[in-house]
Amino acid sequence: MSEEKRTVSKERRFVAQASRTAKLRSAGTYAGGLVMGAGFYAQMWMSPTPSYAMWLLGGGALLTIGATLVRDEDAAPIRVGSQGIAVERGGEHPERLLWCEVEKIVAEGDAIVAYGNGIRIAAGLPHHGAAAAWMVTEGLGRISMRVQVPPEVRDKLPKTSDHPGTLVEAEPIQVAGRRCKASGKLISFEDDARLCPRCGEVYHRDHEGKTCVTCEAAM
Repeated sequence: MSEEKRTVSKERRFVAQASRTAKLRSAGTYAGGLVMGAGFYAQMWMSPTPSYAMWLLGGGALLTIGATLVRDEDAAPIRVGSQGIAVERGGEHPERLLWCEVEKIVAEGDAIVAYGNGIRIAAGLPHHGAAAAWMVTEGLGRISMRVQVPPEVRDKLPKTSDHPGTLVEAEPIQVAGRRCKASGKLISFEDDARLCPRCGEVYHRDHEGKTCVTCEAAM
């Protein structure tokens, strides 16, 4: 699609609340600082210098470094919108699953997880409850047959109206190089592509039907 025809899409960005891992990381950093402080005090102000001073300094440094290296992959910011589900893992662009690429959305332990195209995006309920709720709500509205979250789990999710996230601009969908879902024809130019308004499935303009074969939305 040309720049003149392209419309700017918005999606909701959710930042995780402090998780158990994040709290442990903070506690480890704080404890490491205290231990190093005790070692520094013993070395500088106690005479003769206790033999354990260097052990305190070294142990505190290791504890601090270890705490800073602890990562919580499931606490990365998550985006949910018309262009699917995306997670910001630290790369130049978010890792994204278009709705048409989602194979299933399921409940695993205390998380809502989306699978597809070799990608796994998890929203843990303790720290990403709002993102989890929006993943299920948007999924039910777009690819309901692939949402396998039991009603009793859905009932425990936060209300989406209470946690709308922050609206941000979504990256344009890259269509050149993809194949038409209906014909398998390679799409060489963006102007030849037609996207399903519900799930983002791509079709060549010469093979666009009346409904999407993925989600049955009107084209």
